[in-house]
Amino acid sequence: METESRREHRIIRIIAGTLLAIGVCWHLAGVAWALSAGTNITLQNGSIAVSGPPSATTLTTNGVLLGAGTSAITTTSACTGSNQVLRSGSPPACGSLVDADIPNTITVDLATAATALAANGANCSAGQYARGVDASGAAENCTSPPVSIVTFGSGMDITTSQTVYAWPGITDTTEARVSAPMPAATFANLRCRQSAAAGTSNDVTITIRTGTCGSESDSSLVCTISGGASAASCSDTSNSASTTAGQCASAKIVTPASLTNSAAITCSMERTA
Repeated sequence: METESRREHRIIRIIAGTLLAIGVCWHLAGVAWALSAGTNITLQNGSIAVSGPPSATTLTTNGVLLGAGTSAITTTSACTGSNQVLRSGSPPACGSLVDADIPNTITVDLATAATALAANGANCSAGQYARGVDASGAAENCTSPPVSIVTFGSGMDITTSQTVYAWPGITDTTEARVSAPMPAATFANLRCRQSAAAGTSNDVTITIRTGTCGSESDSSLVCTISGGASAASCSDTSNSASTTAGQCASAKIVTPASLTNSAAITCSMERTA
């Protein structure tokens, strides 16, 4: 049987709990707040409201209430195109990277090298070509162009007081039958030899001739084999002879009035350009 004292304690606890609940409700009633309990349930200012399915413009895909609930979140996929950036806008969109996107004040690590390459780098010496370019744009590994060797000769033993014209593969006493039209070319380093001794003071002279076909003239490229008791040779490594495109060239071999032995003449020279 409940005693009077215990009944009084129980009544006091009920009254205290009721007052506490009233105080909490009174406090919460003055606070404006809202919670989303799901897609269709909203708890706001102490009231629970259940609505129909939300519209696409009110809630996001996951049903979270945003702000006043008047617009949806706009999503933008990552830019996947080459050289694209995300540009501001409504909504933001991917766009191609353009020159205006790169400020002119940025520092480029290779600026020094780029400036050097923009300048006119050092060249090779005259008559040479570059086989490479260094980091500053200067020519390197300068090399002389390849040369071709031109060979010709009398093709036979020649006797005294003869003038013979020769060019590679042909020899004749008439220049018109020998001279050949040439591209633009330069001849140098003429070297000749005779097959037998011509005798003392019996000099044989070889001269390169160039010019308009049919009107060739002697050049400064000349080689003289001095006569002696043995086979001799000569060279001219100082002078040169040149043709422009379409001009002709030939070699003239002149023997003296006296020869100890008839001999064949063979020659070579370098052709460049």
